[in-house]
Amino acid sequence: MRLLKDETVLKETLSAADFVMKDLSRTKCKGGFLFSYSIKNGNNTVINASLLGAKILSYSYKYTKNESHLEVSKQAVNAACQLQEKDGSWIYGLLTIQSWKDSFHTGFNLDAIETYQKNTEDYSFQKYIDKGLEYYLKFFF
Repeated sequence: MRLLKDETVLKETLSAADFVMKDLSRTKCKGGFLFSYSIKNGNNTVINASLLGAKILSYSYKYTKNESHLEVSKQAVNAACQLQEKDGSWIYGLLTIQSWKDSFHTGFNLDAIETYQKNTEDYSFQKYIDKGLEYYLKFFF
């Protein structure tokens, strides 16, 4: 039974990765790009949405070693890290009306970058996690 469940999870992960690669809109940004929430233009500059796409691709890479998934995921993580503010925070998105910060989305960003690192064994973004965690603990607890 466990094998069947693992096969189903893998199939769903690869299907999601295929959707991220082929269908999600992308916006060039700071040495990489941001994934959109959807296939349509609009909400193309929400940082945590982009990191969700990167996180999905990192899981796909972990199981398939698909290098294109690794590279695209890394570009999205890089763009998100370049958008981190000097104090370690992230705004929600790049539109003027998206300039707020909160614990949920900050925590999601930290988790997504950490997941990327574990799945890919690329720890080059650790300084962004450290800085973001310091901000998170200082301002949200």
